[in-house]
Amino acid sequence: MKVFAICNSDQLGLPALARLKEHGFLAGVAYVDRYAALRPSFEAMEIVDEHIYVLSKKNWVEILSSAISELQPDYVFVLTFPWKIPTGLLSLMPDRFLNFHFGLLPKYKGADPIFWEVRNYEPEGGLTVHLMTEQIDEGAVVMQEKAPIGPGLSYGLYCNQLTQHIGSWTDTLLNKLQAGPLQFLELEAGEPAPERAPNQDDLTINWAQQTALEVECLVNAANPRYGGAVTTFTGQPVRILEVTPMGGDDDMKGEPGEIVHSDLTYGVIVVCADGEFLRISIAEIAGTYISGVKLTTFGFFKGTKFV
Repeated sequence: MKVFAICNSDQLGLPALARLKEHGFLAGVAYVDRYAALRPSFEAMEIVDEHIYVLSKKNWVEILSSAISELQPDYVFVLTFPWKIPTGLLSLMPDRFLNFHFGLLPKYKGADPIFWEVRNYEPEGGLTVHLMTEQIDEGAVVMQEKAPIGPGLSYGLYCNQLTQHIGSWTDTLLNKLQAGPLQFLELEAGEPAPERAPNQDDLTINWAQQTALEVECLVNAANPRYGGAVTTFTGQPVRILEVTPMGGDDDMKGEPGEIVHSDLTYGVIVVCADGEFLRISIAEIAGTYISGVKLTTFGFFKGTKFV
């Protein structure tokens, strides 16, 4: 069996690529030119230069068509890709383009399912492998594997957990492909999540409405890919990258977004819409990362507010 891979992610794509190479199934690999930092990893796997294809916005369809014609793979594995693959290209290998979608379909479709799964406090995410069609994330599902999203996990830490599973999941898929005709899964449809990447409003904390858990999940989902959850303090934008739930006492009273405690021992503690408290552990101000404890020396005093 020969597999041609399109890979644009080091953390989520390279483990699958390495497993294909280990089994002797990897016929070649393509990547988008803006992800040139991946090339040394491909070379370290001893993929020969003539089987590494660089894709640009203006000629990627032609390059992929040529690569498929030259290599004659049995399957194309798509390990993250920024552009919609046209029907004409898919028709070169009907039912042979397999997309690695790092989210649980059918609920989590679209550009960044990991953000929405962490943001929505889902107990688990995972990988869904499906046939590619002209409709994004709508093809028949070949395989779905799940991984827990533990409490407090950020986007980055959860991706690291996924990385630890991808090799074995790739083995499972390869076994299915070699076993004979594919069997497709019937999955229950739930309330769909947004299919787009988050916008500025999605990344902004609403202290007046969001509970402590909701704020914590937003902060986790935005770290590190989106640079943290957005808020404002005395007119200055602040990005919060890590918070910790805290208990309170009778002296810690205030309106949502208000700092109810600030000192060099516990740092800055904020009250949320449900009356619960979060300690800010890491924030970014004017391009500088700063601990919650040090915020106390920069005017983040008790009684001041985030908005």
